[in-house]
Amino acid sequence: MQMGKFKKNAATSKVKIQRIGRDGSLHRITPIVDESGNVIDHVVKPLMVEFRAGDVFQTIVGASFLAIPAAYTEET
Repeated sequence: MQMGKFKKNAATSKVKIQRIGRDGSLHRITPIVDESGNVIDHVVKPLMVEFRAGDVFQTIVGASFLAIPAAYTEET
């Protein structure tokens, strides 16, 4: 199989954005087409564009873990 026969161009192919999985996270679905325009396969990539309540909590906890040791150190 020659890889040169296939093209993957997001501008010429129809890219779809759909919610996939149990949690309904967004994914970009890009079809891979050959020279005659037949769809051979799809490339699925997750989109990290949503910021949920759990992400806010995780950010606050992570910032606290970084800030607490700095607060207890004493400058000399």
